[in-house]
Amino acid sequence: MLANVRFGRKRRGMSFRWPGTIGRVITTELLTVLDPLPFRDRLSRVASWARTAVNRAEVCAGLRAGGSYERRLALVAAITTGDGTGIRAALGDESAEIRAEAYRAALRAGLDVWRPDLPAGDRRRIYHALRLVTAPGVADGLIPRVRTAHGDAEAAMVLPACGADVVRRLLPDLEHAVNLSALARRHPGPVLERAATRLAEAPTADVRDRIWTLVADAVLHCAPADVLDLLEHLGPEDRLPGRIRGYGRLAAHDPVRVARLLAAPYRGAWLAGTVLPKAVSRRLAGLPTAELAPIAARYRNSPWRLAALLKVLPPARRGELYETTGPSAADVPD
Repeated sequence: MLANVRFGRKRRGMSFRWPGTIGRVITTELLTVLDPLPFRDRLSRVASWARTAVNRAEVCAGLRAGGSYERRLALVAAITTGDGTGIRAALGDESAEIRAEAYRAALRAGLDVWRPDLPAGDRRRIYHALRLVTAPGVADGLIPRVRTAHGDAEAAMVLPACGADVVRRLLPDLEHAVNLSALARRHPGPVLERAATRLAEAPTADVRDRIWTLVADAVLHCAPADVLDLLEHLGPEDRLPGRIRGYGRLAAHDPVRVARLLAAPYRGAWLAGTVLPKAVSRRLAGLPTAELAPIAARYRNSPWRLAALLKVLPPARRGELYETTGPSAADVPD
């Protein structure tokens, strides 16, 4: 929790408004002890001090009157002890870095820190913090307020931090504004369900193709078995949608089904012009020659693509697969 806070050196000659003599003495001792320590040891020492210090509130008030180094120390102490007052004080810090850490700490502590009149930069820091701290309950309560005050674009920034039920409910309204690939990494189930619904309800093949263009890269982040089912039943006939590198995950799960999707008859022209990345070809390399032969045949007139496929195979298998392609200008690689 404290590892993201960085400390600089205390600036010499800086004056502080210490609350009292005792606070001044304790603070001076604390800074003196911290000064020669490595970064992580400083964190540990501040945390240990904060848990047991009788005068912590007085000393931290003085630290907050200092420079950015001292204000960071005060925030670390507040985070360690769960001091909501200290954390809230850091939300208004002039340093964007300190504010960002304070927002993360506040959200972990369950504090309501979002206001519609906050500067746009600070609102975005809160949305980013929500995605880092994993607080779906907080995000679920916040997203309708954000949407009402600032529209779909900002609500879409909050959506990945929400719980699965809220994502399912709001995705149809926000999918035009959300980064679907980022959302799929957090919520693959709802993203795949929504994509499957849209594809199944598409009135024509052209509409379905347009939907695939929008959702394919996100869908490829979802559960491989379910993605393969969707591609087999509703995939475009003439191509595989999305970035071909994304099919490496699917090939790792079921290389046979991926090989058959690649070699489907109406995808011949598309495959002939497509280079299989190593993330895909290496996972297909363990298949029997009979499964690879339809793919190799598509590369009959593209020697360098065929050579790249042959190269991922053990040398003893290359000649056998090469022979299945018929006459070609490709040479079996050494």
